[in-house]
Amino acid sequence: LAPRFRHRRVPRGQHVAIWATNVPEWIVLQHATARIGAVLVTINPAYRPFELKYVLAQSDAVALVLVDRFKTSDYFSMLAEVCPELATAPPGKLAAAEYPMLRWVVSIKGDTPAGAISWGELLERGEAVDRRRLAEREKQLSATDPINIQYTSGTTGFPKAATLSHRNLLY
Repeated sequence: LAPRFRHRRVPRGQHVAIWATNVPEWIVLQHATARIGAVLVTINPAYRPFELKYVLAQSDAVALVLVDRFKTSDYFSMLAEVCPELATAPPGKLAAAEYPMLRWVVSIKGDTPAGAISWGELLERGEAVDRRRLAEREKQLSATDPINIQYTSGTTGFPKAATLSHRNLLY
């Protein structure tokens, strides 16, 4: 997955959000973003549309990776509510006024909504990526580089972003 994100031109330091329950793809995504120097933004699976809207706007994520649903929460419907532009956007070319950095939406499971690509499509694209370029990027990384942004429960109504480094996650 790391070469595919590299192929998608996710520069070092850019943010990739995940809105999902505990699925295997989460671990793969965590490792892939770490290898290219991107920052994984974790979005609480219990968030409602107003919280999703806040985190997407505040995090400056260039991509959102999500599952279709959990319990009674339909994530695709909630995303459509806060980002109606997705329905008419070509995949990879999302242009939402409220989320100026967000370009990609990737569906981990379920039917892929219009404007998004599936996890499988993400894996298929970029097969020809030069792995030497990935190795070069990895050599530039440091243990103190940011790797995650986790949102804590906020006492003032909105979650607070906490940035963690590679080292923070290991210790």
